[in-house]
Amino acid sequence: MDNNEAKYVRFEKELLKIKKVCNKSGESLVFTGNIKILYQYMHDRYLFFKRLNKEFFDDQRDIAEAIGVTEKTSSSLIGSLCDFGLIEKTKKKNKRFSLQAFVIVSLVDV
Repeated sequence: MDNNEAKYVRFEKELLKIKKVCNKSGESLVFTGNIKILYQYMHDRYLFFKRLNKEFFDDQRDIAEAIGVTEKTSSSLIGSLCDFGLIEKTKKKNKRFSLQAFVIVSLVDV
């Protein structure tokens, strides 16, 4: 772990209160405990990389391990957040493997 990276994730109290969110299209998404944890974890990682002027890249396996869910669950949760428009996902390939890049869209912007 990078010495500049916090060893904890700050969880926003307001996020805990959210039961469901609605987007500009009028669609709603129930904000379960797992979605809250995933979103907050990814948001924290995104801000960390942004402060370093780097793109946020994480493997879904690493995300799953970090938040204590299976890779399948992590993939499903990320898919829900992508479909809803709270995060955007792109692939970046390098010589050894391909990674997922995640762009976090603030809940306020939805």
